[in-house]
Amino acid sequence: MIELISLVLWGALGWRFRGGAFSALTGLTLGTHVARVLFGGLWMVAPLLWHHWHALVLVPLLWLALTGEGWGGYMNLGHEVHDDPRWPYDPILKALGLGEPGMAHDAGGLALCGLWLTLLPAGGVFWLAGWHAALAVLATGLWLLPAYWLAWLIRPPLLGRLVDTTAVWGEVIFGAVLCPSLYLALNGGVSFFP
Repeated sequence: MIELISLVLWGALGWRFRGGAFSALTGLTLGTHVARVLFGGLWMVAPLLWHHWHALVLVPLLWLALTGEGWGGYMNLGHEVHDDPRWPYDPILKALGLGEPGMAHDAGGLALCGLWLTLLPAGGVFWLAGWHAALAVLATGLWLLPAYWLAWLIRPPLLGRLVDTTAVWGEVIFGAVLCPSLYLALNGGVSFFP
């Protein structure tokens, strides 16, 4: 249980650092792609490396998934309307009848972004641990929507520069789900530590 809690905290911090908290707290600007490699890739995979050194293959896969357009236009879940035609998922959302900006549009966008975010890492996990583990990682992507929805529902207190908006809590919650999911998927749900 302690290791699961530590993975949740590790993932929440790493994912938030990937989202800009490192620069906000230290004043150092690493650049978007460097932060994504360090915190979205290496940080999230580090707990897996004790017994699974080959999990390093997930670092470039997570980075590639993070270099897409992102989900910033959807993370406010209709609380702030973004009418930005650059989002790559909008044609799919329009085809599904969710083209108008608002809650349904943003929820659909987050669900699609979450699936894309975990598609490449799921391929790496398939290579490392088989189809059942890959499916578990892919399903983790669907947590992107509930993570932001939960943040807007409970509206936890802001924590200064570390968590400066309600939507940023969605990042924290998603990171808290993603890291343990990768860990458990690669290890068949069994603890690494005796």
